[in-house]
Amino acid sequence: MDILEFAIKMELEGEKYYTEQAKINKDNSLSTVFLLLAKDENIHAKILKNKVNKLSCDLKQSETLSEAKACL
Repeated sequence: MDILEFAIKMELEGEKYYTEQAKINKDNSLSTVFLLLAKDENIHAKILKNKVNKLSCDLKQSETLSEAKACL
């Protein structure tokens, strides 16, 4: 496994972890924050997959921090 494959695996594991934490915290505002973090991890994995496949990718400014602040 090369470094990019390892990084993709880590991002997908992070997505899974945050999704699980969102379920555990479904009754409070942390659920929304964890879902935002899971979404970001998925985006990171897609960026890395594009790099592996030598595809271009459109990097956008993340709004996760401001969205998370709005939830709390």
